[in-house]
Amino acid sequence: KSVSIERGSKVYYTYCVSCHGVSGEGNGRRAAKLQTLPANFTRSVSTDAYIEMVIRKGGEQVGRSSSMPPWEDELSSENIKDVISFVNSFKKS
Repeated sequence: KSVSIERGSKVYYTYCVSCHGVSGEGNGRRAAKLQTLPANFTRSVSTDAYIEMVIRKGGEQVGRSSSMPPWEDELSSENIKDVISFVNSFKKS
């Protein structure tokens, strides 16, 4: 799992950090410019399957914010699984 988290951190800091923030709290530098704040991963109760669907399809396709773009054409299935492992590491226990 830790290898997946390490790989996922690279994906996250490349594609996600500008909106979701360094510590996953939804407070990235672009967040203030969005109509809907990005997900706060430290408080998320979403399942991995749901997070995967949002990453793949984008927010608008799952009834969420259109600010969350679809990434299925840019990220491999492994990239998506890895970034989910990483964002889950933000959750407060």
